[in-house]
Amino acid sequence: MSGDRFRYVHALIRQIRGFSGYLLASSLVRGFSKLSGCSLLIVSCLLLSSSLDAGQRLFPSVWSVPVLIVLYIGISYADTYVSHDMSFRILGRLRAKLYQKIDEIAPGGTEGSATADFVTAVASDVNVFEWFYAHVLVEWAGTALTVLPLFIWLAILSPAAAGATAAAVFLMAVIPRLSARQAEDKGYRLKLLFGRINSLVSDGVQGAKDIVGYGKEDAFLSDVEHSTEEYAQTQLQYSLRSGSERQMIGLLMEIGCASACLSVIFVSVDSLGMFLLAFALSASILGSIQGTLSEGTNYGFVFGSAKRVFDVLQRQAPVEDTGHLTASEVEYEAGVRITFENVSFHYPSRRENAALLDVTFTLNPGEITAIVAASGGGKSTIARLLQRYWDVDQGRITVGGVDIRDLRLCALRELITVVPQEMYLFHGTVEDNLRLAKPEASEEELHWAARQARADLFICQLEHGYQTKVGENGALLSGGEKQRLALAQAFLRDTPILVLDEASSALDTLNETEINHTLLDRKKGHTIVVIAHRLSTIMSADQVIYLEKGRVNQAGAYQELLDTNVGFRELLQESI
Repeated sequence: MSGDRFRYVHALIRQIRGFSGYLLASSLVRGFSKLSGCSLLIVSCLLLSSSLDAGQRLFPSVWSVPVLIVLYIGISYADTYVSHDMSFRILGRLRAKLYQKIDEIAPGGTEGSATADFVTAVASDVNVFEWFYAHVLVEWAGTALTVLPLFIWLAILSPAAAGATAAAVFLMAVIPRLSARQAEDKGYRLKLLFGRINSLVSDGVQGAKDIVGYGKEDAFLSDVEHSTEEYAQTQLQYSLRSGSERQMIGLLMEIGCASACLSVIFVSVDSLGMFLLAFALSASILGSIQGTLSEGTNYGFVFGSAKRVFDVLQRQAPVEDTGHLTASEVEYEAGVRITFENVSFHYPSRRENAALLDVTFTLNPGEITAIVAASGGGKSTIARLLQRYWDVDQGRITVGGVDIRDLRLCALRELITVVPQEMYLFHGTVEDNLRLAKPEASEEELHWAARQARADLFICQLEHGYQTKVGENGALLSGGEKQRLALAQAFLRDTPILVLDEASSALDTLNETEINHTLLDRKKGHTIVVIAHRLSTIMSADQVIYLEKGRVNQAGAYQELLDTNVGFRELLQESI
C-alpha cells in the first residue's frame, strides 16, 4: 500500500508540469503567511517580556503588533488566491486529459463500465485533488520554509528545547503512518460506494418508467437505502479514524510544547524573556506541523480518488491509431466497396465464444445490403468492427481497397455514419442535435434532412419547432421520433457509407416504408448496410447476408435465400 501511495503522489505531482512557477510562488507565499502568523506570537511574547522586565528591551515598539496583523491578513489573502489559482488550473487540465482519455478508449474500451463511474471520476474525483494541490502540497512546502529558520533559532537559543521539540515532531509524524493503510482502504471504499450511489440515482431517474411499470419501486428504494447506509457507516469509520488522529497529533503538540518549556526552565533558563521566546518558537514550530499533519488526515479520500482517476488514465485503448491514410486518399466518388476477408473476432470479455468466425463477404457501392441473423448472431459486431471499435483477431476489413488499420481513425469515421437502435440525443434543441452531424449546415439543409427522415412534420408540430428542447437523451420525444431525428442526422452528414443498426425498429409501418424509399433513392454513390429483422426492410435490399452463429450461412438476393435457405425462412417467420 505504501508503494501505491508513492505511485499516486508521484502521479499527482507530475500534473504540476508547466506550473512550477505557480508552485514556487504558492510555496513562498504560504511560507510567508505562516511566518507572519508565527511572528505575531513571538513578538507578543517579546513585548510581554519587555513589559515584565524593564531591563529587557527585546523589541522596540508595541505598534509592531497591528502592523504584523495587517501584514498577516494581506499575505493570507494572497496565499489563498495564488494556491487556489494554481490548483484550479491543474484540475482543469487534468479534467481535460481525463475526458480526452475517455474519448480515446470509447466506445470499445468503455463497454461494461458504468457511465456514472466516468462521470464521478471527471466531476467528483478530480475535485478532491484541489485539496491536495491547494492545501497539502503547498502546505508542506510552506511549512518547510517556516519551520527550518524557526528551528535553527530555537536550537541556538536552547538546544534542550530544540531537542524536545524535534522529538515531539517525530512522534506527531508517526501517527498518520500508523493508520495510513486503513485511511487509504476506507477512502477508496468511500469513492466506490459514492460511485455506486451515483449509478443508482442515474438508473433511477432514467429508468423511472420501467421501475414503476414493473412495480419494483420498493426493491429499488431498498437497494438505494442499503448502499446509502453502507456509505454512511464507512464514512463514520473514516471520520472516527481521522478525528482520533487529529486528537493524538494535538495532544502530542501540547506535550511537546510543555516539554520544551520545562527543558528551558530546568536546563538553560537565563531570563523570563528567553523562556517566553523559547515557548513561542516551540509553539510556532509544533503548531505549523500540527496544521500540516491535520490536513493529511484526508489522504484516504485523495488516494481513493487518485486510484479511480489514474486507473482510467492508464487504460489502454482497444485499438491503436497507427494508420497514416486520410479520407481523401480513399476513392469513393461512386461509392465505397467494403470487404470482410476471412474475419474472425472474439470480444475481449468473452474470449471463449467467437462473435464472428471466418466471415467473408463484399458490400458493393450503390447497393443496399441487409445483414440478417438471430439475436447474438454477429450483426451488430459487423457494424462495430467496421468502425474499428476493436481490431479483428484474424483476416482483414477493407474500405475502398484499403485495410481500415491503415486509415487514421478520424479518417475512417469521416467515411462512415452509423445510426444505432439506441441513439443518444443531447439536452438541447432539435436544431442543436441535428447540427452535431454538420455544424455549418444551412437552415434549408436541416429541413431537407428532416424531410428525408420523415421528421419535419412532427418537428413543426412541436411547441417551438426546431428550437424545441428535446430533454435529456430525448426524453420529451417518442422512440420513433428519436429514431427519425437520428436518421435525419445521418442524411445531413451524407457520408459514403451508411449503416443502419436496427434504426427503424421503433417506426410505424408507414414511416418505415417511406424511409426505405428514401434509401432506395439515395443508394447511388453510397454503400448502405441495414441490420434489421423487419421483412419490408429486408425485402428492399439488393443483397441479403444471412449469419448463423457468427458465420456467413448464405449471401444473395432476398428471393433466392427465401427459396433455398430453411434457416433464413424460419427466422423471418419468427419475426413476423
